[in-house]
Amino acid sequence: MIHKLTATEHLCIRSMGKALRLMAIADNDDDANRFMMRNDRAAVVACLGPLILMADKHDNGTDIPRA
Repeated sequence: MIHKLTATEHLCIRSMGKALRLMAIADNDDDANRFMMRNDRAAVVACLGPLILMADKHDNGTDIPRA
């Protein structure tokens, strides 16, 4: 199963001091690979348990100030 986030859905992951907006979430490698083959800008940014999180590989992210 894959969930492609719509333009109105905003889900980010924090990585290297930046917030990266997710494009899609898959629950298995085959679906994630299929999504990335159809969307050449997509890349895996994290795996959390069974979930594979993908973001735009050209997204520079948004700086997150240190608390």
